[in-house]
Amino acid sequence: MRYSKPTGTGMVSPMPGKSMIKSRSAPGYMAVILVILGIIFTGWLSQVSIGLHKTLYNKEFYQCSLQEVRLEDELRVMLIEYTIMESDRPISIALSDISMIANALASAIDEEWLKGKIEATLDDAVAFVLGDREEFVVKFPLREKQAIFEEEMRKNWKAYPGYAKLEELYIEVPDPTMFIEKIDLPGEITIIELSSLSELEEDKQTAVAAIRSAEQELLIAPYLLVGLLVPFSLIFFGLVPGLKWLGAGLFSSGLSLYLLWPQMESAVIDHAPAALEPYGLSFLASPEITATVYSCALAAFTDIHMAFAGLGLLLIAAAYVIQLGSVLAGKARKQ
Repeated sequence: MRYSKPTGTGMVSPMPGKSMIKSRSAPGYMAVILVILGIIFTGWLSQVSIGLHKTLYNKEFYQCSLQEVRLEDELRVMLIEYTIMESDRPISIALSDISMIANALASAIDEEWLKGKIEATLDDAVAFVLGDREEFVVKFPLREKQAIFEEEMRKNWKAYPGYAKLEELYIEVPDPTMFIEKIDLPGEITIIELSSLSELEEDKQTAVAAIRSAEQELLIAPYLLVGLLVPFSLIFFGLVPGLKWLGAGLFSSGLSLYLLWPQMESAVIDHAPAALEPYGLSFLASPEITATVYSCALAAFTDIHMAFAGLGLLLIAAAYVIQLGSVLAGKARKQ
């Protein structure tokens, strides 16, 4: 125990020893830990909130993903196969070789038309995800393509192998008009038709409800981080230490999520078929498409994580610059 100079009462007052200093500083260390954990946690929520608004709740993200996966190619093949199988008349009986019809359909159902129809549904898709509308329907009106289909059939008629043989035998090739008019394309093909959320299974309803509620609930995180933790750190710890702890928390928050998301890709790809099947989107669950969409989302989130980590380093650097400036200013005053 160390003693100070005698006091006016003749008693000597004890100087605080190491144990007392340590006991007094313990609450300070606890406050530092709590503040850093709070910054890391609210940083995670803030990054997820910003990321969702750049991906799941953003029409531009769907447009970017569609360009990357070329969804119109998958839909084109599916619509051609569906049209042949579900036509009002059994096409396969009318012709032993249906390649001519398939080629005419391929010309009629062109990629640009499909792409336009898909993009026209994106506003409805985002509104459904956000809960602004309860129904979500994706239909392709093939009746718009009936005239083009018939025109393509006439172009390909004489190129059909069976009728080429008739010409070789000097047999007049019959007029295709009556045959073509008997092949009616389906008026429209429905890919997705949800009139209400209640049509989904209970666990899928819960998942959609969670996505919708997250849009509002997560919005509080950035305000909590900026409006509460930042001023508290600067006031409680002081400017320089506060900037250091803020920077450390933001850097840890951004770096941890940056390292986490790539590890989840295989799990997302494995669970995609089960997640998309209730919406009638199982054809989108191929590993290639899922991996591409995940990469698009990962790129958006990576920018956010790097921004948080970079901001953290910037705050730490600013704290040391201010600290160095104070030291130099103090030395200048002494001189």
